[in-house]
Amino acid sequence: SLPVRTNTGIKVESSSEWCKATWTGSAVLVSAERNPGSRERTAYVTVRTDSDAGDDIARTIMITQLAEGFSLQLPISEFTIDEVRNDISVPYILKGQDATVSVQSNVSWLTVNSTDNGAAVLSVAANSDGKARTATLAFIAEKADGEAIIRNAYITQETTENELSVLVSELTL
Repeated sequence: SLPVRTNTGIKVESSSEWCKATWTGSAVLVSAERNPGSRERTAYVTVRTDSDAGDDIARTIMITQLAEGFSLQLPISEFTIDEVRNDISVPYILKGQDATVSVQSNVSWLTVNSTDNGAAVLSVAANSDGKARTATLAFIAEKADGEAIIRNAYITQETTENELSVLVSELTL
């Protein structure tokens, strides 16, 4: 279920027949029919306020249903880390016999150490540039027959910016 906070009525709709979405009064309950295909599929659930004023607000959530066979999912695909050197772990879910995962980084400051046991372990160099920076990780799942799935994760590394706070604006001596 997807918790929703609102001070007005709610309307919920799904873009696909296989994906059902219902409003429970405090959350949107999402359910899906079995996916008989060999590929994952996507539906969009739109949550919309239902006010008399006509100024409705809508939010759309992408729902991905994995296939029963070969699939790759990144439960978390966006990370923000601090400026110091760290090792981080990015989880993935791989389904399919004889499938392997490799991970490629598009920057030199983020290196892949391993991709075992459902997680990519990465080393992150300290950020001393004074600016935030972002890397893209390509997770590549491949089967022996050459079928492949690619998913991207994004790592943003913050930096410490100069800061100055003076708590008084006037002083009399």
